Amino acid sequence: MIQFSSNRIVRAVMNTITIVFIAVLTQLISARTPLPDQTDNKFLEDCVEYHNKVRTHHNSPGIKINVDLVRKAKQRLTELTAFNKMDGMSQTKRDTSLGENIYHGTGLMTSGISNMFTRY
Repeated sequence: MIQFSSNRIVRAVMNTITIVFIAVLTQLISARTPLPDQTDNKFLEDCVEYHNKVRTHHNSPGIKINVDLVRKAKQRLTELTAFNKMDGMSQTKRDTSLGENIYHGTGLMTSGISNMFTRY
C-alpha cells in the first residue's frame, strides 16, 4: 500500500484547483468581445464633472473635454479590446505624444497583485 503524506495530498489538490482555475480564466478571457461604444455627451460630461471634483482635493485646475483626444482614446480602446488580439499592446502602435498607462504582465495572478502592493 502506498502512503501519502497529507501535505502532498493538499499540494496536489491545490495544484489541480489552480490549473483548472487558470484554464477557466483563459477561456473567459479569450471569449471576450470588444467593449460597446457608450461614450455619449452625457457620459463624457459626467466623467469630467467627477474628475474635476476629485482634482479639487489636490488643488488642481479642472479639465475640459477634448473631442479629438476622445476620438483617439476610443480608437485605441477598440484596438486594445478587440477579440483575442494582444498586438494592440505593442509600443509601436502607441501615439507617444499622449500619455498611456497600461499594465500587462505574465505569471501568476497572485504575484501580480502582491507586486502591486509592494511596489506602490
